[in-house]
Amino acid sequence: MGGQREGQQGATACGRRLATAGAFCSLVSVAGVASAADAGAAVEVAAAAEAADAAEAADVTEAVAAAEAAPGAWSVSFERLFGLIRVDAHGERRTVQYGSYSLFSDSSPREGYSSPRLALDYRFGIGLSVGGAVGFHAWSRADSSTTAWVLAPRVGYLLQPTSWLGFWPRAGLTGLWFSGDDAAEDELAVTLELPLVVLVAQQRLGVTLAPYFEVNVPGGEDTLHERGVQFGAVVFF
Repeated sequence: MGGQREGQQGATACGRRLATAGAFCSLVSVAGVASAADAGAAVEVAAAAEAADAAEAADVTEAVAAAEAAPGAWSVSFERLFGLIRVDAHGERRTVQYGSYSLFSDSSPREGYSSPRLALDYRFGIGLSVGGAVGFHAWSRADSSTTAWVLAPRVGYLLQPTSWLGFWPRAGLTGLWFSGDDAAEDELAVTLELPLVVLVAQQRLGVTLAPYFEVNVPGGEDTLHERGVQFGAVVFF
């Protein structure tokens, strides 16, 4: 009988040890699963952070590239170098109507505003531009000579739908002062322009095709209208 009890007690102790070992193994297994889950979550978080950093770096690179590719803030333009013009002038002492072409000069220094011009503009980040142009020409014939100065302050807005094409609508005033052997006059006009800008040389150089319309501010009964299409060039800095 004593031996049987001892056998039963040994079996019970062995069972307890096995149960304890099984519980320990279960705890170890659960801890392992939890550790694996934590490790997987950490890997996912690290991958998401790395992807976010890569996307941010790509955005910064793209923004820098776009800024480097955009036309510069300052621009110098050579305007009204050649093109077609139409002038209509009416007044107490004159009535003039003509259409012609110009090449580096106004074809009629006594009428119209289309002297070749040198312009300087500053463009803000939003596209708004402010600037002005100055022009000069001299004309002479057998019995007389004439000189004329043009000053044209303006504001505009540069639209760029593609990397190589822009539209630059502008509005401003144009003052004309000319003097000759037989007369001297001053004119003031409201000027509207819509230059088309084709950009080349990494968007630093542009060729312009500029339709325009100018109407004088009457100083009496005289009226002077000019319209046309003129070619030019622009350099961005």
